[in-house]
Amino acid sequence: MKNIIKLSLISAMALTQLNAGILGINAGLGGGMLQNKSIDGTVTDNSNSLVNLTKQLNLEGNSDNYYMYAYFEHPIPLIPNIKIEMAQEAYSGQNNLNISLFGKNFNNKVDSTLDLSSMDGIMYWGVPMTGILSSLTPIVDYDLDFGFGVKKFTGFVNLQDDTGIVSVQKDFQNTIIPYAYLRARAEAFGIGVEGTGKYISYNTNEFSEYSIKLDYTIPLTPILD
Repeated sequence: MKNIIKLSLISAMALTQLNAGILGINAGLGGGMLQNKSIDGTVTDNSNSLVNLTKQLNLEGNSDNYYMYAYFEHPIPLIPNIKIEMAQEAYSGQNNLNISLFGKNFNNKVDSTLDLSSMDGIMYWGVPMTGILSSLTPIVDYDLDFGFGVKKFTGFVNLQDDTGIVSVQKDFQNTIIPYAYLRARAEAFGIGVEGTGKYISYNTNEFSEYSIKLDYTIPLTPILD
């Protein structure tokens, strides 16, 4: 059975982070609340019937969403640094539908729910040339990382009409997507701008995820920011 969900997410995130470093080793952890602005995409069943998440299901982001991560970095060449990310996003909506999906016919007002949870494992390396670039511009510190990761999705999409008679739920458990990873950062006077990208394309499938953030680092102790 071929069940496909194609998504494009737009979210805002309030983030806190704690970093520590000693003897050339850096570790950090962080987390934040996601405030989902919108979602776009389609859900397709094995008969190629599809439904649009925004135009037909009217899905909007809920408030009970989160993002957490932890990373470990070291100066040993060839051995990758490691980052773990976890996120949960939920959407719900209601609309009058006249569609057939997953073998069920919906002809009334339909309540819809989409739950997306994911975990990423990322292995990455720093580009040594960025250290030379940083030495040429002492005010600005540059950082460029590359590597690869794996994202595991779990969650479900649920549709139920207002009579409670017609309903369907499809789970997507342990859906695994590998990808290439790239991160670029510039920092000056404690203010940093950072962008990350995750991407893979194979056959007719494509996955991409991009983020950008602005942050300010507050030094607390010689080894803790």
